[in-house]
Amino acid sequence: MALIPVFLDLGFADSEDFAAGKISNINDLITYNLDIRQFAGNWARGIKDPVTLRTFYFHCLTKVTILDPAVGSGAFLFAALNMLEPLYEICLDKMQELGGPKYPDFTDELARISQHPNRKYFILKSIIVNNLFGVDIMEEAVEICKLRLFLKLVSQVDDVQKIEPLPDIDFNIRAGNTLVGYVNQEEIQKAKATQLDLSGAMKGIEERIENADRALQAFRNLQTRLGIRASELAEAKADVKQRLAEIQTELDRDLAVFYGARYIKRFIQTHQPFHWSVEFYSIMKNGGFDVIIGNPPFVSYGKVKSTYTLPSNIYKTEACGNLYAFFLERSFSLLAGAGRFGMIAPVSLVSGETYKPLADITFRTRSWVSTYSNRPGKLFHGVEQRIAIILRSQEDSITFSTYYQHWYEDERDTLIQRLSYYPTILVPSRRMPYKVGSKMGRNILGKILSKSDSLMTFKMPGNFGCWYHDGPTYWIRVLSFEPNIGLKSDRSSHYHRISTNTKEDALILSAILSSSTFYYFFKLVSNCRDFGRKELDEYRVSTLPHTLREQLVDLGQELGDTLQNTAGLCSRDYPSGLVEYEEYYPWKAKHIIDKIDTALAKLYGFTEEELAFIVNYDLKYRMGKDAEEEED
Repeated sequence: MALIPVFLDLGFADSEDFAAGKISNINDLITYNLDIRQFAGNWARGIKDPVTLRTFYFHCLTKVTILDPAVGSGAFLFAALNMLEPLYEICLDKMQELGGPKYPDFTDELARISQHPNRKYFILKSIIVNNLFGVDIMEEAVEICKLRLFLKLVSQVDDVQKIEPLPDIDFNIRAGNTLVGYVNQEEIQKAKATQLDLSGAMKGIEERIENADRALQAFRNLQTRLGIRASELAEAKADVKQRLAEIQTELDRDLAVFYGARYIKRFIQTHQPFHWSVEFYSIMKNGGFDVIIGNPPFVSYGKVKSTYTLPSNIYKTEACGNLYAFFLERSFSLLAGAGRFGMIAPVSLVSGETYKPLADITFRTRSWVSTYSNRPGKLFHGVEQRIAIILRSQEDSITFSTYYQHWYEDERDTLIQRLSYYPTILVPSRRMPYKVGSKMGRNILGKILSKSDSLMTFKMPGNFGCWYHDGPTYWIRVLSFEPNIGLKSDRSSHYHRISTNTKEDALILSAILSSSTFYYFFKLVSNCRDFGRKELDEYRVSTLPHTLREQLVDLGQELGDTLQNTAGLCSRDYPSGLVEYEEYYPWKAKHIIDKIDTALAKLYGFTEEELAFIVNYDLKYRMGKDAEEEED
């Protein structure tokens, strides 16, 4: 087991999983949340075979294509650059160590370094030209991204006399609409087979695209050679731009017809088409980008419809109504067959009912999902957004998830390192993953789902009932009495009534919904912000034994009494006037809630360890300094 010493060097003391063969490929490294960056560096430093080095450097490292389809100012490309730079460094060191007369390609590569200000400059320039690609609809953002990359490069030069012409990356970082345009040759062929090509304007389009790409590759090769006249570079660039512009004009015109646009120039201005099959021809011809990363815009589709619209047959995710869903779908079509994908998305990716079309295409292949609250800490400072990070490969359909993460600000630096992934299951009705993060967590979920009845079986027309708050954070607030009785202000619109046939059913329902068992299920299945019919429908119970019913009735009454007796009178000053309301603090009744969970453990057959897990789930944050906060 040659891998074991490597991981022990990384600081992982337990080698049993390695010895058992459980960790054997890159997917396992992700699942176990290991330090892939350090592992890759250690592996590269351990190369002793020139053939392996040659293959890794010339055919893998310098050829990997990394795309951010919503590049903005380039934050994700900079992160990729920082990941690649040490691998380039290691490989060049190994070339010096393993090179010789038998390996002239090593000698040539090392000689190229001497033609540049220094080795780091050579490495950064190589990465910027060969590995990094980005697209953004805002031309200003594209220019800022290119400027930042240039500044990074220039900062490596300590002698102004050594500054060489900066690389031209206008064909790497492009302005255009990621969502509008032809992705591949198949889409162009489809257009040619329709009425869009009646004029014959697209005749020979593939050959012309290939010629333009050859001109582009020749221009890139010129940039890697020193001593080339500026006029020669300018002439080569102008030739590429002219070839691409002519092709783009024809494709834009045909696309405008397909979109039903009346005015072609207006269509181009508003939609800003970007034809991936032309702009990145070689990459798309070879199957797509090796890596796609980024943070797509979380913008309602309705907000951009006044600027541009998309035909209803373009995106399967149109019903999701958010641009981030379109970006993920488009990115999947740009990804190579063995490619890797990683993006930030709202938590609706794994919980929003209207996002089922996105879930259908996202979780078809192996995925890893981690989810993050915005209380008490935030993943991005000042951003009030619950976040999901989705990692994806193009293999089997296993989905791994973490628990929904809470953290304090001083824990943020180690948040990602502490993630724990575990194979999960998908909610059948939505094909979205339950947010389990361990074997025990999944076992508990399985025991809950094994029961036959929904909590909605308690809902019956009647004079009795309980009241629930629809915006929980750390506690499910369920009252066996009507809130705000006796106060001048109206009851909060966040409270909703579930009617029951008997008072006993109301007390039982309030007890179950207030339990940590239900809170745990709520975190698994919901968006962790809104509580309603979906969660009530999907949580499972069975016919309660008589003794358990009696026990839950008593505990429900005790819980209600405690919540009433410990309530606080609060007020808020709104433009409409002063509002008074009672605030209820479930954390003050935690000892009663623990009794409810102990009673429910018998219904579900929880082990002592599983019951302890439930009772203590998220306890650090539920009982913490902001446990009293209620979300309006």
